[in-house]
Amino acid sequence: MIQRTKKRVLLTTIITAILIIAMIIAGVFIIGNKNNKEAESLSSEIANLNFETKSLIVKTTGEVKNNYNAISVKELMKNMYLLKYETEDDAINAYKKLKKDKTIEYVAPDSKYEVNKVKDYVITLSDIEQNNYTSWGGTAMGADVLQTYIRRNLEAPAIKVAVIDSGIDENMKTTFTQFATFLEGYNIIDENNDVTDEDGHGTSMTYAILDAGYPNINILPIKVLDNEGRGDFADIISGISYAVEQGADVINLSLGSDTKNAAAIAPLVTEAINQATTAGVIVVAAAGNGDDDGVGLDMDVESNKVYPACVQSCITVGSVKNNLIQFEEVPIEGEDHQTALQISNEFEEYAKPTMEDLTLSSFSNYGDIVDFVTPGECILAVTKDGYMSWADGTSPACAYMSGIVADVLSYNKDFTNDEVYEILQYYASDLGTEGKDKYYGNGFINFNNAQECTCACEDCNKIYCFNCDCDDCLYHAAPEKVLESIEITNNPSKMTYTEGEKFDKSGMVVTAIYNNESREIVTDYTYSPIEELTLEDTTITVDYQGQQATLEITVNPKPAKTLRSIAITTNPSKMIYTEGEKFDKSGMVVKATYSDMSSEEISDYTYSPIEELTTHDTIITVDYQGQQATLEITVNPKPAKVLQSIAITTNPSKMTYTEGEKFDKSGMVVKATYDDASSEE
Repeated sequence: MIQRTKKRVLLTTIITAILIIAMIIAGVFIIGNKNNKEAESLSSEIANLNFETKSLIVKTTGEVKNNYNAISVKELMKNMYLLKYETEDDAINAYKKLKKDKTIEYVAPDSKYEVNKVKDYVITLSDIEQNNYTSWGGTAMGADVLQTYIRRNLEAPAIKVAVIDSGIDENMKTTFTQFATFLEGYNIIDENNDVTDEDGHGTSMTYAILDAGYPNINILPIKVLDNEGRGDFADIISGISYAVEQGADVINLSLGSDTKNAAAIAPLVTEAINQATTAGVIVVAAAGNGDDDGVGLDMDVESNKVYPACVQSCITVGSVKNNLIQFEEVPIEGEDHQTALQISNEFEEYAKPTMEDLTLSSFSNYGDIVDFVTPGECILAVTKDGYMSWADGTSPACAYMSGIVADVLSYNKDFTNDEVYEILQYYASDLGTEGKDKYYGNGFINFNNAQECTCACEDCNKIYCFNCDCDDCLYHAAPEKVLESIEITNNPSKMTYTEGEKFDKSGMVVTAIYNNESREIVTDYTYSPIEELTLEDTTITVDYQGQQATLEITVNPKPAKTLRSIAITTNPSKMIYTEGEKFDKSGMVVKATYSDMSSEEISDYTYSPIEELTTHDTIITVDYQGQQATLEITVNPKPAKVLQSIAITTNPSKMTYTEGEKFDKSGMVVKATYDDASSEE
């Protein structure tokens, strides 16, 4: 007994050990398989990214503690760093490791972007009096009207506008001192902190801001673009962070990119902009200037998204053209000063276009992300080295918006971001389809009809009211009747269905509820699904003017049906055969009948015999899922054939003999021919 027990214990121990080893092997296989899949996914991810900058942007849960062999680490903003590498391979290897580091919230390769260039330089700044620099943009937006109300405030607050761009030209800083205060600024891309504009774009954008803005503006140039108007997204992030630190009220981003890395870099740019808007800064971004052919892109399509324009917390601006200005690419001769003045003065005639005169610029990107449109074509601009130029693009449109936002804040610096946006919506002239649309957003910014409320309430903000209780307030129009929700106030007669039936709304009552607490029964609602119901369709969704209500229903499975029989309902075209032919099913129709008395025509049946028919094969048997049907056919014997002749068609190999040898038939072929024209060897 003791020996048996020991044997059992030993056997149990061996079996247990075998099971443990098997489980370990299985675990190793599963882990290995998982690791392989993760590696394949990461390789695919890397293949879809561009590491040309040899730099990675990382967002961490705290300070970056491991530089992963980077040659330099730069803090872009709190918990966000730029890691630079010697080669693209070094950056890729670090990217792989960072993706596995739990202290890293997000990592993406830095990405290049560039701005739309202004047109050729045309005339020196010193040759024309400042007062003659007139473009149509600021006046068309009614900036002058809004500024008349600002002037009434003798202590209009300084509004700091950060222009994150290519810097600013020294000529502008010295020549336009009466129109703005120019701060020292900051160079993100070079330690010498020289913000001199070697590209011209930043200077042009600054001029557009001044064209729309009141002279209390403080321009803070932040240089993130090189001499060719190109830069890295890391510098944008760093520039945004610096602007917030310096107390900017508005950030102008007349730049962007739809590069290969756009989707990867988007969360990091979004983080930087969201931190700025949370701090109370209004961020304005250009919608972008279309594809390589200058045709606007639909940014609702994922592959067309442009950043930073597609960050929700930005005010995203598209461009419109003034159709009263008919010339294209009009040059201003280098020494013909009067031509510059004449064209500039002609713009005065076109400075107050009607809304019918404005259309979307062909290059302007569009999509649900676009908030507003402003002037962006045939814009007279100042650029580097004291020259003037024509500028086209959503870049000047963005700058015009920054200028008008600065005006609104100049009127009342206590306006919050949301209040400024609401004011812009109120003063936007609707273009395109009624209401907000993907081409013009909320419309064209237009303060030409702006007026101050004359009610005596101290809480009235005058150009637009948020708080006052005065009955005679200009902005207290009767509230619009707005649909707030819908309810299913009476269920339909039928609530239980069988799989395959369609929903029946008979008896259902849908009630709309409005902001004025009124209610009304509506009938022009829609619902889904409208197709045959499946077991997964347990909820009916009712939709009316964007509001939804749901109804729970029961969908039971169809009772199982079984095949009862099959039948040949139409004979095949051919019913009589000659021995040796094969059965031809052409024309034959076979139907299956089920237990629920339904029937259907079937085609995936089999039949026999499938070989050449003999005179004994008088029945064809059709088979489908175990059920059979038969068909009688006629098979006639082949007619007897008669030998007509024979012929030696190939001579034997040996044709010459010596007396005494026997005939050798090797190689000789003899064919017989019959009365049915057939032959055989």
